[in-house]
Amino acid sequence: MNETLTIPFHAVRVRGAFPSDLDAGALVPVPATKAGHGSQFNGDKEDMNQNLAFQHLSADQWVAVDQAIAALQDALVPALVSLTERQRRRAVKMGDGSQAFCRIACDVARKNAGLLPRDFDLEEMARDLASHDALAERFVVLSNLMERVRDTDLALGSDAMAASLEAYAHLKVAGKAEGVDGLRKLLSRRFRGQRRTEEPAKV
Repeated sequence: MNETLTIPFHAVRVRGAFPSDLDAGALVPVPATKAGHGSQFNGDKEDMNQNLAFQHLSADQWVAVDQAIAALQDALVPALVSLTERQRRRAVKMGDGSQAFCRIACDVARKNAGLLPRDFDLEEMARDLASHDALAERFVVLSNLMERVRDTDLALGSDAMAASLEAYAHLKVAGKAEGVDGLRKLLSRRFRGQRRTEEPAKV
């Protein structure tokens, strides 16, 4: 007896993929997009061929990436600090609205250095502001880069999952194939227990 597989999200229909289970065809799940809505298969082949990430680096290019990351770490890590959770909570935060205050305070303090305590490190104050500005510029670039890295990681995983599901469906159509039963069991564990956002389809 075939094992029942519950798919708790969007699915696409592949005619004849599981003829013993569904007369009209079978439902093969397609992972949801970033917005949380999967695309519906309308019978066209191109709808099955998801390829969100189609540019791939060579082994030599990955070596160059690793070298660039290592160089960035060597250059940047000496100036970076690690804070404890308590330090993060207690630290006075300089938000966007406070930057002007800090710059004016530094300028006024320089002009009135004689009024400050002898142990007040005015030069360190100025270095903090300068380094903050320099780091902020790089932070924007790195944040944008990391957002694209995360999107690409998601896209590559989604492409691989969609291709695996499509290959599995074609193998089922062709009949008995080595490893198909194992794939079915893996898929069953993959989807079991997931929150059902729509009426589940049974494969």
